[in-house]
This record gives sequence, structure tokens and C-alpha cells, in this order.
Amino acid sequence: MSDGSPQTTDWLQPESPISRLILSKAKRLSRSAGFSLSDADVIAQELRLAIWQQQPRHQSHRTSFATFADRVINGRAVSLVRSRRARKRGFGKATSGLNFDPPDARGAVVELQTDLQIDLAEALLDVSDELCDLADHLKLHSLHSVGNHLQQSRRSLHRQRQQLRRILEDASLCDYLPTGAQVRARSA
Repeated sequence: MSDGSPQTTDWLQPESPISRLILSKAKRLSRSAGFSLSDADVIAQELRLAIWQQQPRHQSHRTSFATFADRVINGRAVSLVRSRRARKRGFGKATSGLNFDPPDARGAVVELQTDLQIDLAEALLDVSDELCDLADHLKLHSLHSVGNHLQQSRRSLHRQRQQLRRILEDASLCDYLPTGAQVRARSA
């Protein structure tokens, strides 16, 4: 990088610090969950493309091109990880809860009763209808959307969720309940 301006293409040279950063980031990402080692070249190409597309936004009087490129690389890497995770989850379109009954080869619905479904049904046998409705809705939806659907305040929903959680914990189903971090990540 001779003058640090975004118009220079010295960063494309294999021995440049930015190219080395791209390769390093691509290798690290390819070793993370959701990627394979064969994805490293594709990831590196995505990172190069991101820098190329963002070059006009670089303001040389504010930051060096290396700092700018580092931010672009990190931002694109985060986007790649998020999109890969979303793709693995089906982009949130096809959700199925514990009540999902898959069709057989002829299209007829086959009722599957897993141990978890049976344990859950037994735990909710003596629960009020209000808590059962909440449990059914929470299988597929966030607490916020359940609150809108059931037209209840957040306070009462949180109280009911805590009651439901205690019931499920007493039924030894704590391994299947999300932790606080998982709940926050899911609602974000």
C-alpha cells in the first residue's frame, strides 16, 4: 500500500498485510461451526469482494486503509456467520414444534410420540388452561409475539412463564429448557 488511498490495489497482492488478514480470517471461519475447510477459498473471495465494494466509502483523512479493511473484513465475517446460521435454521420460515407429525411416503400424517412429547404432556396434565395455552404458543413463538397474540401484559406473561418453568423443572425437563442467554439470543 503505497499512499493508503482506497483507489490503490496493492492490498490485492498475496504478500500484503490485508491479503494475509483475509486468508487468516477465512481459515478461522472455515474451522468454525457451519463451515467446512473447503469453504476457506470462497470465504476469502467474499471478504475481498466486500473490501472492493466498500472502497469508495473509505475516507483516508479519517483512518488508514488497513484499519478500514479490517473493519470491513470483520463486518463481512459476522454477516457470513449469521447468514450461515440462518440458513441452517431454514431462515426462520419452516418451524416445527414438539407437536409436528410428519407425513409418511403416501402423504398420510404419522403420529409420532417421542419420549419428550410424552413427558411434556404428563407434566402439563394438571396445569391450568391458561398455562397450557402459553406452553403451546411458546413451542413455536417468542414471548413477545405470544404476548401480542394472547393480549396479555409482559408482567403477567413473565410470571406465567416462571410458573411454567418451575413445573417443567419439577418434571425433570430442565435439560430441554433454554438458558437465559439462549432466550435472549432467540428473541434478538
